Amino acid sequence: MSKLNYSDEKTKQFPLFYKISPALYDSIHTLKERSKNIVFQITNFMYLEDPGAYVNKRIAKEFEKVYAKLEQTTKRLEGKLSCPVEWAIDKPGGELIYATIRKRKPEIVFETGIANGASSYIILSALKKNKKGRLVSTEVRKNTGQLVEGNRSRWQICIGNPRTIFTKTLARLNRVDLFIHDSNHAYVTMLFEFTHVLKKMSSDGVIMSDDVSGNKAFIEFARRIKVRPMLFRMRYREFGVLYLNQKRKG
Repeated sequence: MSKLNYSDEKTKQFPLFYKISPALYDSIHTLKERSKNIVFQITNFMYLEDPGAYVNKRIAKEFEKVYAKLEQTTKRLEGKLSCPVEWAIDKPGGELIYATIRKRKPEIVFETGIANGASSYIILSALKKNKKGRLVSTEVRKNTGQLVEGNRSRWQICIGNPRTIFTKTLARLNRVDLFIHDSNHAYVTMLFEFTHVLKKMSSDGVIMSDDVSGNKAFIEFARRIKVRPMLFRMRYREFGVLYLNQKRKG
């Protein structure tokens, strides 16, 4: 899933590098993105965790099959997907999501941002294995979620203006057991979603977010609600997790 889609707009920013070699572009792009996170990692090093420590062997084996199928589908649909492949969740982040759902068996998973549907496929696979729960996803584009093939009976997709569709969808939910932010990673958007979804979160709910190192929203929110943030290093960004029943020490 780390392969870049070279029709992405970012490629057009560095045409010379791509012309020389897509691999060179990939390396430069990754270095550029990772360099943004240096200060973030130094400042928040005490919150960095090992993803593998939160996934037991049985679940890891399950996830390997799920991820292999996802990779096969991604390769088969290459060139037909509506969003850049690089937008997909990194494998360790996907494994964390899958393991959390398998362990906690949530009734309602609320996800913002579908793109090609990599995360959605992982979530739905875990819910299917649990034989319970449903996924509610919001997105701004209509032609998304192509990686989710077959039975979508546990999936509700809500399309519309980002803030409007988020607010309307959240209002219709009685509660949220697991929230996953993966829409616009701007500070204002992230803080808005975290703050509003908290009102509907179950007492032992979990808030997850991809790409938390781009701004201070995730860490700031965690401090506001006095919950210890957990950061997991992905390919060139950090994935954040908040267990709402685990108050920060000190």
